[in-house]
Amino acid sequence: QIQMVTLDPLPIKPAHVAMLMTAILSSIVESGTDQTIGGQIQCAVIDKDGVTLPKISYSTAPDQPTPEWTKVTATQDELVTVTGVFDTFHLYSLAE
Repeated sequence: QIQMVTLDPLPIKPAHVAMLMTAILSSIVESGTDQTIGGQIQCAVIDKDGVTLPKISYSTAPDQPTPEWTKVTATQDELVTVTGVFDTFHLYSLAE
């Protein structure tokens, strides 16, 4: 059995790692490094209890009485398929 890494006294849970990774990916997307890449992040946590699709948001002022939250993750029904890109740039997906 693999022992979970802990920060005394709180254990790190898969959801915590998902939040950290989503924050890192979101900051890369928002940095504007590539203007053709953007949008919300798809995130799934797979553990002994199954698959969870967490809803992750952030606020630049969480200590305010009514903070404004920016949603980072996309739900399945919010995903949009982009077509025509592969033909335009002569690229192929791994599925093809």
